[in-house]
This record gives sequence, structure tokens and C-alpha cells, in this order.
Amino acid sequence: MWNTRSIDAVLLLVAFSFSLSRAFVPPGSKCYALDGNYRLHDFTQWIGHQFEHSSNDGDFVLRFCKDVQLRSNKGYVNYGRFVPLLSTSENGNFVQHYNQGDLQGCENNGFDLSGRNSEVSVSCGRCDGTSCTDSFGCICNVTSTQSSCSSKIVAAVKCSEGGPRVIKGFTVGFSPRGREIVENGITQWGYDKFHSDYSFSTEQRAVSLYFTAPTALSRFVKKPSFTVKPSKGLTVQLAGSAAEGESPTTESPTVLSVDWQCDKPTGGPYVVTVSVPADGFNPVVFNLGKECEHKQKSQDGGSSGWATFGVICLVVILVLGCCCCGGFCYNTRVEHKHGFDALPGVTTLARYLDSVSLLFLPFSITAHRFHFSF
Repeated sequence: MWNTRSIDAVLLLVAFSFSLSRAFVPPGSKCYALDGNYRLHDFTQWIGHQFEHSSNDGDFVLRFCKDVQLRSNKGYVNYGRFVPLLSTSENGNFVQHYNQGDLQGCENNGFDLSGRNSEVSVSCGRCDGTSCTDSFGCICNVTSTQSSCSSKIVAAVKCSEGGPRVIKGFTVGFSPRGREIVENGITQWGYDKFHSDYSFSTEQRAVSLYFTAPTALSRFVKKPSFTVKPSKGLTVQLAGSAAEGESPTTESPTVLSVDWQCDKPTGGPYVVTVSVPADGFNPVVFNLGKECEHKQKSQDGGSSGWATFGVICLVVILVLGCCCCGGFCYNTRVEHKHGFDALPGVTTLARYLDSVSLLFLPFSITAHRFHFSF
């Protein structure tokens, strides 16, 4: 049965998700590209769209963001499958790479590890001198190289206006090389909005996140901030080098420690929205869910108690050490002395005065005493 508290929590999450819909929405797939100005172009709706180009060997078919095929009377030959992480932008064009195609016939041409491959250069607009009949675009030219084991395709597509500016290469993960939360400046599924399967349990009181960024863009990354929904009931603190504003690099990642404590249990999880601002770029926003099944006690009291215990132990050790040293000095130097000689330092002072007095005695008296000593 749903109680009032559970319904309120669900309504808060729905309202929070609606507010996020007006912010930067990550692309729905790996089929996207960043132009030279780091603006995002999302081609998710065109995944699998076919472009055909006739040649002497057959028909080259580009299934956008899926694979490249050569179709002829002999059958189909695969010229590579889409590799999202290898997509780049050069000279205003988007360059996509398709690898791991069919190997047959290319074993001795240096493709034994990668198979046939294709490089697709995508330009926004139209082909030079020709127009595309397809509303989305067309293939302008195909060049087959190295004994028909590799191909280069030039395609023109209808691009939308540039979207938000993304910090290319920026990652956030649970390890120095992790990218589970943010990859290539884009929040991954599961952290773009609240998902119950990606929330943290009540017992997990802290989580460490690692930031990395290319050296050329690291200086733009600033201090992260956060908001909590519902706003009361969960105490959150950010710590670590990332919280202090240090610039992350791929060689030296920064750490963001998210410490949270459940002050009030709820029927649903709390949502902690972390925003990482960047100068000249859209902020990177991701969400962390936190379950609170019961109230947690503060850990400050326990830490303070152990600190007090440590100070007391140190004082006791120092006192015992002083007593031992005092007893040792008494047994070796004072125990068998009486009166004025028992005072600390009197023996040393007497020896010093005796040695100094000898320096001022006349030589004749010293010699006379030396003579009679024989």
C-alpha cells in the first residue's frame, strides 16, 4: 500500500525529472559527433539509415552508425562496423571509423587483426556539384584501396544546428580510468536522471568519483556544486581535490568524495544532482541516488572520542617516561649523596669551578706542588 510519505516522494522525483528535461539532454546513443567548436550533433534518429553508391565492384551501402557493406551478385562483404570512440572531427567534417569487417581475402594484406575497415568522412550540406535525392543525405564518393580491403567514403548529410558545447574527453568514474558516469563530456545512461537500479544503499556513507580531462581543456573545469531532492533529510558534503577546484588531467585525476548521511528516512530515495561548471561550455550534470531506509548516527562523535583517547594515552606515556628518567637519574647520581651535594647539578658545577680555578694559579706554585708530589 502506498502511504502519504511514499506518494510525496514520488511526486518530488517526477517534478525533479521534469525540471531536468529543460536542461542539457545527453544524446540517446553513441551515434553523435562533436564539431570543431565542441558542439554536439546528435544523429540517434538516423541510426541504420541506408545510403547506397554504385561502383564497378557492386553497390556500397552505408548503414549509418552501424556498418558498411559491399553488395554484389557474389553476396555481401562487410567493410567494418561502427566504432563510436574513434569518431573525430577534421576540417569541419565528422570522421567515423568502421572496423572488424570480413577478413576473407585480406589475411596477407595486414588486416589479419582488424579485418576490412572503412573511413567515412561526413560533411554537413551537399556533395560538390551534385544534390542528394534523399532528404537526409547521400554518398558522394567511394574509394577502395589496398586490394579492396579498405575503403574511404565521403558522405553528405543534413546536420542540425550545433547543440550544447561539450568538454571533449572529460570523464567521471569510480576509478582513475573509469567512465561509468560521464564519458567524453556526456553523462551516461543511468546517471542522466534518477534510476533505481543505480542508487546507493543506506550503509554506503561515501562514494569517491574520479575526474579526468585533456590537458588543453582541464583549466576550464571548475568547482562542482550539488543540490538534493528532497531538500531536507540528507546531509551531503563534497571533499577532495576536485571539490577544491584543482584541474584534472588524464595523468593526474582529481577526486570528488561525496559524503552523505541519512537524517530522515523516506519512502523513496534522495537524488543528489552534481553540476560541474566549465568556462565556455555547458555544465556537466549527473545524478546520484541515495537510499535512506533508516536514520544514521553522526560519525563525528566517534571520531572525537578516539581523538580524546589518543591524547590521554600520549600524556600518560610522557608522564611515565619522565618518571622513569627521574628515577634513573636519582639512583645513579643522587641516592648516595647528602646535604648540599645532593642538589641537582652541584657536582657538575663544582667540577667546572675547580677546572677554571686551575687556569689562574701561578706557574711556580703549580711546579712546586708538582715537585713535592714526587
